[in-house]
Amino acid sequence: WSTRFNEFMTFFSEWELPAILEHGLWGDMKDKTVVDVGAGFGHVMGAVSRKFPEVKCVSFDQPGVIAAAAAVEGVEFVAGDMFQAGAIPTCDTVFMKHVLHN
Repeated sequence: WSTRFNEFMTFFSEWELPAILEHGLWGDMKDKTVVDVGAGFGHVMGAVSRKFPEVKCVSFDQPGVIAAAAAVEGVEFVAGDMFQAGAIPTCDTVFMKHVLHN
């Protein structure tokens, strides 16, 4: 079910991308690292990276999700458990969207 869930979240995120890209403070993140926690297949960070290539984008999710994700240009994928201390990669900003639903 993980693949279907993450495919749905990618589809769901598509409608939110214009607001995320337009109203996020991405221009202030030059040479900074943003970690999308619960990133799924990296769709959001891929869009951020395309529009703001000077932002280092990291997609962080459970190992099974990351293993199923295809490479996305400009996005580093990191597997882990956000509930484990120290698992979220070092960054300047954490981005979270629709991850507290379980």
